[in-house]
Amino acid sequence: MLVPPSRASVERAETEIARAWERVPFYQRRGPAPVSLAAAPLLWKRDVQASLPKAWFPDGHDARALLSSGEVMLSETAGTTGERARVLWRRGGEAALQHEMLALHPAARGDRPPSDSPEGREAVLGAPTRGMGSCHSGDPSYEDRLEQGRLHLNSRQDPTFWTDLVKDRMLDELARHETARLIADPAYLADLADHAARVGRRLTVSGFVALTWSTTTPAHLAAVGRAYSGPRFQLYGTRELGATLVEASDGRFESLTERVLLEALPAKGGVDVGADGRSPGALGLLVATTLDREIMPLVRYVTGDLVRVRDGAIVAIEGRIQDAIVRPDGVWITAGDLARALGDLPFQANQRADGEIELDVVGPHAARARERAAHLFPTMRLDVREQAALPAEPSGRFRAARRHVPARMARAFEGCEEGVSS
Repeated sequence: MLVPPSRASVERAETEIARAWERVPFYQRRGPAPVSLAAAPLLWKRDVQASLPKAWFPDGHDARALLSSGEVMLSETAGTTGERARVLWRRGGEAALQHEMLALHPAARGDRPPSDSPEGREAVLGAPTRGMGSCHSGDPSYEDRLEQGRLHLNSRQDPTFWTDLVKDRMLDELARHETARLIADPAYLADLADHAARVGRRLTVSGFVALTWSTTTPAHLAAVGRAYSGPRFQLYGTRELGATLVEASDGRFESLTERVLLEALPAKGGVDVGADGRSPGALGLLVATTLDREIMPLVRYVTGDLVRVRDGAIVAIEGRIQDAIVRPDGVWITAGDLARALGDLPFQANQRADGEIELDVVGPHAARARERAAHLFPTMRLDVREQAALPAEPSGRFRAARRHVPARMARAFEGCEEGVSS
């Protein structure tokens, strides 16, 4: 594997695996318990999707009572890639994990969690959250969008339809809230920052900005930098795992090794595609095993995300499996590869046929986009189009690239079984 775990982490993972097969009905139905971490079968989202919540409660737990009391919360993944899965979390567990992950970054150390401050210190900017004040029809008031001191800035499913008044309101509320930390989707924040720079304002955040939920591109970072000069870094997570990786000050990504064991299954025959001659790192498929979950433990769960690894450390989050373009020669071009090549140009790529790419760019930059991206697709037809804006997914998320043709995972990555495609 590309990210070698410590022997202690492997031993702990194997203890958790034995416990899962002994006590959790979902794993009991998967056959005999594996004798080692490497022998455990990969767990795909479709496996989780097809299961019932009760199957994830260990023997001796009353699933109905725990769910009814709210001690265990049932939620659903966003479905950005077309697959939804139901997820179980202990009450408060997901928020606590995020705070622990953020604390790994120097900019967040010593920062108090929002619950410690009556006025609140954290704001969120991204797709509206179902069930919160951020998802009401119309424009909920500031007070309606406060959730235990955490301010949800956005109440609209697609920022393409934000008006200048809505953007001004968000900028005003960042200051009113005395925001210390902002957790934001990079596409949403780039839009707001563009507006702020245009009208001569700044993002009022005293602590840091953590970018999450979507692939962060150089275009997003350039836009945010025009209105904010404080610490900013990427925070990676999934609804199933919670916050899992945080970008450190040296550009590498760190995890809580006592909570999760991460593997990166190597790509087969992959090549480095850095236009500047520098290697972006070896491509890998991210796989996670939870080490502290009593309810819904995940064993060798395929997150659906691609990473780049250098010297045994994750150095880039490359986007979803379904965001990667597969060339006729079998090489995978990730959303991260495209972002590095296109630089400050906002874009979205679509692969609708094996040998063809549609590349949409915002503004009159088709010639520049073609010149920058051509080396990624030497044998493919590249159709570059200029657009006024890029569309959001039904979930409210933005995707830098979308592959509409299937790819066989066993042909692409070490350790993937035959018959699985994505």
